[in-house]
Amino acid sequence: MENPLRESIRETAKHWWIPLLVGIVMIGFSIWILSTPTTSYRSLSFLFSLVLTISGLAEVAFAVNNRQQIQGWGGLLIGALIDLALGVYLLVNPTVTMMVLPVLLGAVLLIRGAFVMGRRLVYALLGLLTGF
Repeated sequence: MENPLRESIRETAKHWWIPLLVGIVMIGFSIWILSTPTTSYRSLSFLFSLVLTISGLAEVAFAVNNRQQIQGWGGLLIGALIDLALGVYLLVNPTVTMMVLPVLLGAVLLIRGAFVMGRRLVYALLGLLTGF
């Protein structure tokens, strides 16, 4: 009988084209960013603030709508309100957003890169990676 974890990873590896597609999209965005740095930086700053605001609104709705089912839903609500307030603050103050964005982006990329490398290392150690 096959190990369930190994089978799950093997199933995931069958969809190899998804990371390829993500990579192609990322390269496309990087070309746009490199060719129009000022415009793209302002756009990314605004988009970041907008997404944080919308996420905060969605989290508030989730917390309130699920208050009967989730024990400790107040913590979710407080976190959602913080996200919402921060998103609105950054929308109103784009200069602050432009100062904070590189630090957040750097932290996210660092953490994500470490996780991706760790996952690939585990796959290699389990003998699940073949080809390139």
